Amino acid sequence: MLFGMKAKKLAAALLSAFSVLSFAAGQENAPQTVLPQIGKWLLHENGEPSHWFGETYQKKQLFEPINIIIIDAYSGTAKEAEEKLMRECKKAGYEEERGHSSGYAASIGGIVYWQIPNNKRMAFSNKDFFLTNNHGRMMGPSDQSGKFIFVGAFSTESFKIFDRAHHRYVSFIRARDDFCAHMDQGNVYKVSGEFSPL
Repeated sequence: MLFGMKAKKLAAALLSAFSVLSFAAGQENAPQTVLPQIGKWLLHENGEPSHWFGETYQKKQLFEPINIIIIDAYSGTAKEAEEKLMRECKKAGYEEERGHSSGYAASIGGIVYWQIPNNKRMAFSNKDFFLTNNHGRMMGPSDQSGKFIFVGAFSTESFKIFDRAHHRYVSFIRARDDFCAHMDQGNVYKVSGEFSPL
């Protein structure tokens, strides 16, 4: 079961009390699953919400939302679930690519999970970092009564050679939708719906 979090452009001031996120996800047609508490934001190594290279939107810091949830109800082990996800991402055109920041984490059920496979300066991406690309990080899996849950944070960026960070934010929605659509075209993961956290 694959959930892709549907979200408008998300901006929040540091320590903002409220931000609306809606998750859309999908993988195999799994039985109905009660999701654990999912953290709203991609996290830095220090546990703080990650903001997009310090960019702002409507004068507020642009935090990176968790916008993908994947539920694997069929793998026997966490390792099998991770290997399956890595394999299917590659088939969908989202391979591990260099040139991206790394060392991120996310909260699933109150436990922090680091990005996989946690190689430095790499992320899942559909194009090279020096081109406009969709890229993201996957975190997990969290074992929830035999179902393995991953979460992801995906965004579209453009490359700016004279920009200090070399990358500029384009969209969270475009990357989320493209990743889900390509995963859905395979025979392992299917988009199954949307999830709106409380």
